[in-house]
Amino acid sequence: MPFLLVLAAAVASPLTSDTSGTQRALEATTALVAKYEREHGRFATLNGIKTHWLEWGDARGTPLVWLHGSASTAYEIRAVAPRLVAAGYRVLAMDYRGHGQTRVT
Repeated sequence: MPFLLVLAAAVASPLTSDTSGTQRALEATTALVAKYEREHGRFATLNGIKTHWLEWGDARGTPLVWLHGSASTAYEIRAVAPRLVAAGYRVLAMDYRGHGQTRVT
């Protein structure tokens, strides 16, 4: 599950008294994740594992492969990726097995 969606789920905790505000925050976050996936989300099956990554930039750009921290996902680089693309890079941010949308089989 992408970090933004996890954050929205935490915000949507039943301990919150502002149910309508929480619902709006969840809907906005869900829409943002869907937009990122449409624009940058990619999948490939490798050795029987459906692997997820995010991709920015021109395929002819210098490849920069981002590998996230141990408790994170490919979304970790989303704020920096557009600046790297502007500098001429093609950014590929992978989800490790068991992280983000790359599942453990």
